[in-house]
Amino acid sequence: MTTQRLEAKKAMLAREVLNIENEEMANKLIDYIGQLKEEEKAPCQFTVEELKEEVEKSMKQAEQGLGYTTEEIIKLRPQWK
Repeated sequence: MTTQRLEAKKAMLAREVLNIENEEMANKLIDYIGQLKEEEKAPCQFTVEELKEEVEKSMKQAEQGLGYTTEEIIKLRPQWK
């Protein structure tokens, strides 16, 4: 999308927002925009070196028998709610 097209869409969105006359709708829109911004963020980001370190650490823990099996996780899942 070009910068000009994006600016046109933002202007259209601003006009729509300015025409809202219902507080509930405004609140929903604010919440929705917040959700969209959160979805845009990556949950975590590692450098290649950090990722390699995490994989090595996890492999060592698995070799030592640390962690949970799939069956154990499934049994624990109801407790998380």
